[in-house]
Amino acid sequence: MRFAPCRQAYYDAETRIWVPGEEEEAKHAATRAVAAYESAHESQSDDWAFGDEAGARADLAFAHICLGEVEGAQEALAPVLSLPAEQRIAGIVGSVMRVHTSLRKPGYAGSSTVRQLREEIEVYAQPPAAALTAGR
Repeated sequence: MRFAPCRQAYYDAETRIWVPGEEEEAKHAATRAVAAYESAHESQSDDWAFGDEAGARADLAFAHICLGEVEGAQEALAPVLSLPAEQRIAGIVGSVMRVHTSLRKPGYAGSSTVRQLREEIEVYAQPPAAALTAGR
């Protein structure tokens, strides 16, 4: 099997975020993946996929949170939170909600930056009104 370098880095990050003690390595892999996806998008390469880029950004945000770097997480997640509703597919929403869950750690209680990011994620994860009335 052959995967493009951007996808290899994304899968590396996606694996490492689940391994305790690999947070720094996950952050580096996710940073490589995001940079590779940005480059693929700019060059209009077939290797680019908005969902994979969003997943890599969510992995980067998660790694930042695990390392106590809330501002880094906020920066990494901003492009994902600005995706239009039709691109908020289940896999992306699930990855973003993983970041939301990690922001519930007791050490983050009282942080206005954390509260703001959690609120942004909650708004992002809400289904659009049109989806709620579909099929009626």
